[in-house]
Amino acid sequence: MILFLLACTPPIIDSDPGDTADTADTADSGELVEPYDCPKLLGFVDGATRSFKSVDGLDYTFAYTATVATPTVSDDNETLIEVTQVSSQQGGGWTQYEATETLNYRCNATGAYYEGLRRDWSGTYENGSSASGWLEAVFEGYLYFPMDSSGPWTADWTGTFKDDSGTEVNDARTYIYTPVGEYSVTVPAGTYQVLKVERNNAGTKSYEWYAEDEGLIKTETVERVP
Repeated sequence: MILFLLACTPPIIDSDPGDTADTADTADSGELVEPYDCPKLLGFVDGATRSFKSVDGLDYTFAYTATVATPTVSDDNETLIEVTQVSSQQGGGWTQYEATETLNYRCNATGAYYEGLRRDWSGTYENGSSASGWLEAVFEGYLYFPMDSSGPWTADWTGTFKDDSGTEVNDARTYIYTPVGEYSVTVPAGTYQVLKVERNNAGTKSYEWYAEDEGLIKTETVERVP
């Protein structure tokens, strides 16, 4: 989920008590060059592996390798892109977890939108039992990289998935995203200028930090590592 503030805005002071390492900064102005470069905006590098380490006490490492398809440009000058991620996880309840996920995006003068995904996964729990499943989801209005992030935006999620018992389940959720501000954040992978975003789903809030050309840097549960 890539969100980065391009418009010039005044500094915003982060009052989050759990965010003492953040330093407020002022945004640099910028604009997209047509055709809109989805991989660059979304932080995907073809063939690159990104890893994240848990910071919530569950002691696990999550990593993925991305394959970026050649973008195409539609008649209305939107760039369409498909990204395949092969991911793995050890720890956090899993002895082994592997997944292949296909992600679809489009970019235009407004920013980069997340359109949908298909995930197929399998794994072995620490208790020795095995499980597998899949998830298909579509998104409406899921703006990842806003050209204008002056206020909150809404994303609707509709998905169908197979749970551990093999039962197909339908689900729908609405998320409200609110930019909090831009900061300089240091994680094990380095120091980045990021946009901090609040995600609210039915009153349940979480926070994510995104950097241009790099994508997700950290959440409240993981931080990117080298």
